[in-house]
Amino acid sequence: MKKNQKTRTLATAALLSAIILLFGLPMSPLYFLGFIKVDVLQATTLHVPVLIGAVIAGPLVGGILGGVFGLCSFIDGFLIYSALGFLSPGADVTGAAAAGIVALRITLLLLLTFVPRIVMGVLAARLGDALRRRMRRPLAFALTGAAGSIMNTAFFLGLLALFSGPLQAVTVFGMNEGLLAFIGIITAYHGIPEAVLAAIVVGAICTALWPQFGQGRHGEPAHKQNS
Repeated sequence: MKKNQKTRTLATAALLSAIILLFGLPMSPLYFLGFIKVDVLQATTLHVPVLIGAVIAGPLVGGILGGVFGLCSFIDGFLIYSALGFLSPGADVTGAAAAGIVALRITLLLLLTFVPRIVMGVLAARLGDALRRRMRRPLAFALTGAAGSIMNTAFFLGLLALFSGPLQAVTVFGMNEGLLAFIGIITAYHGIPEAVLAAIVVGAICTALWPQFGQGRHGEPAHKQNS
């Protein structure tokens, strides 16, 4: 990668990381734009800068930005789950057993918040490259945004279902049928709108930024890249 391209890549990663932190940290005045509360659930817009960075700068930057998103999600989730008592071991558990339960739930929360976001960033970059070689950029980038958002939701819900017992993340809905209802609610009311938002914003912004930030990332001559 040429020096100018490396500089652009670093600048892209730094700028988008700052945006994610600005919108995603609870102490930020713009936190409400990153996590949008709807009743007891939350929608997010933080997947959008991750996907933009993944498309423009590649899988490494996508993974890094996914990690920044994961950090914000972990802090947000830790505060919420702690307030609701989901991370406490329970009054009937004490000593080493209590410490072990708390450590297990924090570990699961780390996996739940970091893994889906990092994987989303890496896979979205790969998917964006593949689609861009087969169709025009606006459509390729829009499809990548939608698919990346769906991946994020699917990976999150899959891990949530896997960890729901020890994490106790959905006990307010009742574990079995309630978990399915919880997944359905997130998919219908959050997953679909988030995918539509990502398709529109990622498609538009990446199309506009590609000539300055994405051009030549793979060493392709400009005249061979789809317009």
